[in-house]
Amino acid sequence: MGEAIEPDYSLSFKRNWFAEIWDRRKTVEYRRVSPRYSRLAGWVGQGRSKGVFMMFYVGMQSVGLRMLVAVKNIDIGECPLKGFDGEYYRITFDVVQYYGYARGVYTPLMPDLKTGEEWWRAPV
Repeated sequence: MGEAIEPDYSLSFKRNWFAEIWDRRKTVEYRRVSPRYSRLAGWVGQGRSKGVFMMFYVGMQSVGLRMLVAVKNIDIGECPLKGFDGEYYRITFDVVQYYGYARGVYTPLMPDLKTGEEWWRAPV
């Protein structure tokens, strides 16, 4: 990613959740507390998650879109979605940069410099 920020962690998503985040309708991710996400446990509490960057992507695609996000907070609590019982890591984040990814190369997607509009986002 050149001079860009290197992510501390990567998370894969199903296409529908990735789209919600891409369009900035979803700003909190929930992952069940389990050994699989043990690295997240080290960042929970006391503001240690501040300064953590994550790369979000769809499934196991080797080519596609990526998002670099800045984590604002990670804590443990309930998931508000019906049928998701138990404790979850709640990752609150802001999208920092959008990327295209192909053959190991990240290409930043830039807004139109004249208008400031993000040409890759659907009009509201």
